[in-house]
Amino acid sequence: MLILLLKLIAFSLTSFSNLVSSLVFTATSQFLVLIIQGFRVPGQAFQGILLQLGEIIRNCLQYLLELIVDAASGVISSLFDHFVEGVSESTTSFASSIMELVEKSRTSFEGWFDDIPEYAQVIIDMIYNMLQSLWENYKGALGYIFENAF
Repeated sequence: MLILLLKLIAFSLTSFSNLVSSLVFTATSQFLVLIIQGFRVPGQAFQGILLQLGEIIRNCLQYLLELIVDAASGVISSLFDHFVEGVSESTTSFASSIMELVEKSRTSFEGWFDDIPEYAQVIIDMIYNMLQSLWENYKGALGYIFENAF
């Protein structure tokens, strides 16, 4: 059960990292292409484009930041609710479950130590996938710049 949870967390972190790096590299490459192509446009038109582009980027970043803050507050709120619920439930059954916990922990720790290499492999795979997607997004952004700017 723990390995499935760890794999789900690793998948979520990898996907989020890929989304953010793709967004950053794509926006940066498109911005650079607009700047390079903008040097071909007269000065006032170029300034107007940059002002509009700056406004678009500012609005996008503000929207993205609001999404991140809302997601973080939701996660923290749900974690706190689960924590409070867990504490209240554990205090009611603390005395009766201590002996049962000791007996179960002896047997469960024996199997847990056998799974440590699998846990480590999941974490290593997550880090590898995050770095690989970051590199692919970087290469895609550079390719976009060289194809459209020159």
